[in-house]
Amino acid sequence: YACVSNGGAVQRWLNGAAAQYLGRISYSVYMIQAVVQFALLRALPHASPLVFSTLFVAGTLLAAAPVSRFIEYPARNWLRNLVPARPQAAATS
Repeated sequence: YACVSNGGAVQRWLNGAAAQYLGRISYSVYMIQAVVQFALLRALPHASPLVFSTLFVAGTLLAAAPVSRFIEYPARNWLRNLVPARPQAAATS
C-alpha cells in the first residue's frame, strides 16, 4: 500500500523504465536462475559470497534478457495462437 500511494521517489522509480523492464523479464529470471546458480557453483566452487552473489545477479539478469525475448514471449504467443479466440458475446439492448 505504501508503494501504491507514494507520490514521491518510490513511485517514480517503480514507474521507471528499469523497474518495468525487470517486470517484463521477471518470469525469465525465475526460469533461468537455477541454471546460472548451477553453472557458477560448478565453475567457481570456492568463490567468496560477495563474488558469487555479484556474479549470480549479473549472470541471471544477462541470461534472462535473451531468454525473455527469444524464448518466453515467442512461446507465449505461439501457445495463445493454439486456442481459437472466443466469440464475443452479443450486446444486449
